[in-house]
Amino acid sequence: MIGPATYEGTDPYIFVSYSHETLEQSMEILQALSKAGYRIWYDEGLVIGEEYDDLIAERIENCAVFLCLLSSEYGQSKFCKWELNYAVEALEKTCIPIYLYDKKLIDQNLPRGMRMKLANVHAVVNFQSGQIEAFLRTVKRSRAMFQCMAEDDDAAPQKDRDPRKSKTPAAVRKQESSSTSQNESSSKGDAEPEDTPFVSHSPTESLASAAEEEPPAKDTKKESASSGASSEKQEKLPDISAEHLTPEEAFEKGKALEEEGNYENAGRYYLYAAQNAHTESQDRLGQMYQEGRGVKQDDAEAVKWYRLAADEGFANAENNLGSMYFHGRGVEQDDSEAMDWFRRAAKQGHSEAQFNVGVMYEDGRGVKKNDMEAVRWYRRSADHGNRRGMNALGIMYKRGAGIRQDDTMAVRWYRRSADLGYPPAQANLGSMYEDGRGVEKDLETAVSWYRKAAEQGNARGQCFLGWMYESGSGVEKDEKEAVRWYRKSAEQGFARAQCCLGVMYEFGSGIEKDEEEAVRWYRKSAEQGYARGQCNLGVMYEFGSGIEKDEKEAVKWYKASAEQDYARGQCNLGSMYEFGTGTEKDAEEAVRWYQKSADQNYARGQRCLAYMYESGQGVKQDLAEAVRLYRLSAEQGYADGQCCLAYMYESGRGVKKDPEEAKKWYQKAAEQGSDRAKKALKKLNA
Repeated sequence: MIGPATYEGTDPYIFVSYSHETLEQSMEILQALSKAGYRIWYDEGLVIGEEYDDLIAERIENCAVFLCLLSSEYGQSKFCKWELNYAVEALEKTCIPIYLYDKKLIDQNLPRGMRMKLANVHAVVNFQSGQIEAFLRTVKRSRAMFQCMAEDDDAAPQKDRDPRKSKTPAAVRKQESSSTSQNESSSKGDAEPEDTPFVSHSPTESLASAAEEEPPAKDTKKESASSGASSEKQEKLPDISAEHLTPEEAFEKGKALEEEGNYENAGRYYLYAAQNAHTESQDRLGQMYQEGRGVKQDDAEAVKWYRLAADEGFANAENNLGSMYFHGRGVEQDDSEAMDWFRRAAKQGHSEAQFNVGVMYEDGRGVKKNDMEAVRWYRRSADHGNRRGMNALGIMYKRGAGIRQDDTMAVRWYRRSADLGYPPAQANLGSMYEDGRGVEKDLETAVSWYRKAAEQGNARGQCFLGWMYESGSGVEKDEKEAVRWYRKSAEQGFARAQCCLGVMYEFGSGIEKDEEEAVRWYRKSAEQGYARGQCNLGVMYEFGSGIEKDEKEAVKWYKASAEQDYARGQCNLGSMYEFGTGTEKDAEEAVRWYQKSADQNYARGQRCLAYMYESGQGVKQDLAEAVRLYRLSAEQGYADGQCCLAYMYESGRGVKKDPEEAKKWYQKAAEQGSDRAKKALKKLNA
């Protein structure tokens, strides 16, 4: 027997515990509750491959009501006992027992302990199949059950009124830190956005940067709703009026003209319909004023028309008006007002508005930050086919933000969005294949998804595709091709790609070496707060490469990088303090930064910290600790760390003297070209 769908959101819901021996009667109750609008979860929601006991425990922990369908078989099931004990004794959940048939008969077959737990709980007794209405009237009196009923916005939402309006994005999301290699030529590492959504108002997915450059116009909330367009437009209206069109007919004619690219005349028909209270025309006219299509660009005028339609409850206009408040275009910037309009549209089932509400909750704008609420709204958006919502839900699963971390679920949602052609999701899916998270590692498939995103102009996809070409991962190594993709991404302002392009210029990889150009790109990356770019710019200042040497400026950029927990920047900053370069010499401060770097398993940081312990600078001398840290560095293949560890064995410092062990580590370092190791080996073998 097929049961109703289980609820997977974060609102209050009912956990239903039952014995599979009473499946038919249990399903009758479950179907009735679901049709009545109650949010329910039962073991139909188990996911293949998951630990079912952990999942069931989690669902009981998060439920608002524990509903147990009692039968003789229920009392004999160890699983039912576990569920009841956990809900009633451990968690003290609101428990509502329902006797599926004669209470006395069931009680005789329930274990004594179970009867004791339920003795003081008011129950629904002698449930009769076919008497669903009476049953629902009984349970409806429970306040606990009432809170588990779907609100209006939980009901099946309407479709977006115009599919072309469902592509509006929302506020810029917070960047996610990715734990990847800190190799200086790697394109991965540091903070990286998995999506850069924004709030737009038009059928397109782009928004001019002028949005933040223009001063906000006065709030038009109190302007007269009856005002029309310019006198020039007014003069043209008789021609349209003479056609004796209804507002709906004028709208359709305007839409046809707009599709032909005849925006000026389309605007005239929209204006005619809009002045006759046609809400969709008002919304379209607002878009034309906002974008300057067929009319002079005017945010205040756009707001006026959006508001007219929004006040009548037109969902797309509500979303568009919210985005104007979010950006402060045509009105004073106001996150709370933006959230209010987004929520109004979202409650009508507008999938892009639902996504926008999720972003507001995730970022804590206009509302208290709440990742669980963000997940709830992203899921609603995703469930209505919104590819941004799908991608956002994938990100939350990957991070474990507001929901249990699950790479497999992240891949599932990324794929759904990617299959709909959404470039950020394609780049994210490629990253999962590259790292082998939630899916078997497959570099060629990663390249395929990066390429799909890159060819649509996605900067992140372009950057990652560049890295695959640079490293020869999943594709034949081609540094010139890497430079080409890095440049495309960098010219869009993508900080990581700017840094990667700087590396290519600094070392002459795939392009003629040009340290000044490297500095230029490092600076662009650094000024956006990209930690690796800041560190690389610091190196250029420290050594005077491509720019006049300035050790104080180097310290400044190292510190900016180090404070973002970039291990190489922390190590470099420690070195500046150790030797008093560009700053006052301070051994204790050097140790502090070396420690932070070493704690991130950065080999050079471990080697530097080990030396401070060996020499007793800034910290109490501890040769054993020095040996431990040298070993950590050496085992990562760091030649200098290998030399230092070999020396400790050679001299018997902090470890028993062992010439053979010393030779072993010197040999490893010598194979990497270390002159110090080669000389030491020559001396030991003499």
